[in-house]
Amino acid sequence: MNSLHQPSDQPELGQQLKDAKQTIRKLKDNLNSKENEIQSLQNKLNSTQEELISTRDELEYHYQKSQSKGLLIDSYQHQQHRAKALIASLLQQLNPPSRSQNLEPPQDCQTSP
Repeated sequence: MNSLHQPSDQPELGQQLKDAKQTIRKLKDNLNSKENEIQSLQNKLNSTQEELISTRDELEYHYQKSQSKGLLIDSYQHQQHRAKALIASLLQQLNPPSRSQNLEPPQDCQTSP
């Protein structure tokens, strides 16, 4: 007379089933909450990644722009040096050094009376 379903076991099994269902509901709610957190973090990660890409692109643009400016400055300085040399050459051609500025003695002054 060893029966599995004795009348005294019924309320206990019912309570265990009720507790198990409640535990399952809590676990499902907890799982949904964690999934929502993960989705929120994934959205933040995507947003941050887009920001980083945008920032990288902006930095690359400014870097390229500064490189171009650097090349322009170098070219300008080179042209400026050439212009100064040309101006100095032209000034020297227009105003040759006077005899007093020459280091060599004048050749026509050697025969004096």
